[in-house]
Amino acid sequence: MIVSEKALPAFSVSERTAEAKWKGDAAGVCGPAPSALLSGFPGGAEVKPGGVPISLPAGEAPLAAFAAGNTVAVCCGSGSVYICSASGTRKTSVRFSRIPACARIYDGGEAYVLSDGSHSALLREGGLTASVLPAFERAAYYGDRLWLADAGEEGRVRYSAPASTDLSAARGRGGDISFPSAYGQIVALLPLGDALLLFRERGVQRLRAKGDERDFTLSDLFSGAHIYGDTVADVGGRAVWLAEDGLHAYDGSESAFAPAFAEALTGFDQSGARAAAEGGRYYLQARARDGKEIAPVLAAFSADGKSGSLVRCAAEGLASSARVLFVAGGAVCAPSAGGFPFGYARRVYESEPCDPFGRRALLREVCVCASGPFLLTAQSEEGRRTVRVRGMGRAERFCMQLPGRVFGYRLETDAPGAVQSLAATYVKGGVR
Repeated sequence: MIVSEKALPAFSVSERTAEAKWKGDAAGVCGPAPSALLSGFPGGAEVKPGGVPISLPAGEAPLAAFAAGNTVAVCCGSGSVYICSASGTRKTSVRFSRIPACARIYDGGEAYVLSDGSHSALLREGGLTASVLPAFERAAYYGDRLWLADAGEEGRVRYSAPASTDLSAARGRGGDISFPSAYGQIVALLPLGDALLLFRERGVQRLRAKGDERDFTLSDLFSGAHIYGDTVADVGGRAVWLAEDGLHAYDGSESAFAPAFAEALTGFDQSGARAAAEGGRYYLQARARDGKEIAPVLAAFSADGKSGSLVRCAAEGLASSARVLFVAGGAVCAPSAGGFPFGYARRVYESEPCDPFGRRALLREVCVCASGPFLLTAQSEEGRRTVRVRGMGRAERFCMQLPGRVFGYRLETDAPGAVQSLAATYVKGGVR
C-alpha cells in the first residue's frame, strides 16, 4: 500500500548549496521540494586590507587575525604581531604566546582588546598598542562595563567603572566578584539581551549587572556536557556553542542546535575548536568524523540551525572582531558568498517524522532519484537501514523491510549532487 501524499514526510534541507528542483516519481509518492536555507554557501576569500595584500616576512606563519575597520592585526606562530593596512605591513612591539582572546570595547570609539593571559593590547583602526589593562583569559563588554575573567580563579570576575575600562576597585566604580560554582571554571563570557552569560565548564549562569553593584544578581540556568569555551558566539541574539554532546543554543531556553550534525562532531576531543558569528551565520572550526577518519573542517550554519555544511579545511584562528577572520593555506581569509574554495560542502537532507498509519507498519521499499552519490539512512524506533545511492539521475529502489510506527530519512554526501525525489512504500501492520 502506498501512503497518500499528505502522509509523506516534509523534507527540510540541513544543508544545500543550491536550490534543487523537486521531480515526482510515477512509481511512488513524493514529498514537497526541499529548499536551500543557505543559498550561496559562504566560502573563504583572502583578506586585502585597503585593497593591499597581506605580506608577511619570510618564515612568518599566521595563526589568527583580528580586524578594526580596514586595519588587520596578524598574530604569527613566532609570537610576533603585524599590522596590515592600505599603507602596507609593519611589525609591532606586541607579542603573544598564543592566539589571544578578543573583546569589543568602547573607548571613545570602536576598539578591541586582545590578551593571551600574560599581555594585553588595544586594537584600533589606527593600529595596535600595548595596553595597561590587566591580562585576561575571557572578556566581554556588558552594561557599559568591561568584564574580565581568568582561568583558575574559582569564578572571580573583575569589572570596570561604568562607561570606562578603568578596573580600579572603588564603590560605584570597578571591583571584583567571586562566583564559585559546581559547574566549574568560567570558559566564556557572552552579553545576550539584558544579561551577561557566564559559560562554565559544565553549565551556564546568567548575571544581571546594570546599575549599582548592590543590584547585581546571578542565577544558574542549566548544567550539561563539557562546553568548549572558544566556540561560544552570539548568532542574531541567540547563544550557540559546541559541547561534548553536540551543538547547543540558548535564547531564553536551551535546545539542541543543528542536531543532524551531532554524530559527525561528537565522540572525540574538540579542545581546539573555535567559532565566530557574522551575518546571521555561525561558523565553526573543528574536527569531524568522516567514516573512520577524523578530519579538520570548517562549518557554517544558518541562525536557526536547520541548515549547515562541513568542509574539509585545516583552518586556524577563527575569531570575531570587526569581521570574522580565519587562517587557511597560510593566508588570512574571511567568509564570502559563493562556495568554499577548499572542497565540496556536505549536503544533508533530513526528513520530518512520518507516521503513515498511526500504528505499527512496515517500510517495505524506498525509491530515490538523485544525481551524485548519497548515503541513505531510513530509521524508526525499531531500527535503521543504510544503503548507498549511486545517483545516476534515475530511480533506484531499495528493499528496507523496516518495522516501526514513525519513520525518518536522511541522505548525505560530500560530493556534488542533488536529490530529486524520494518515495516510500509502507505496509500497514508491520511484521508479526
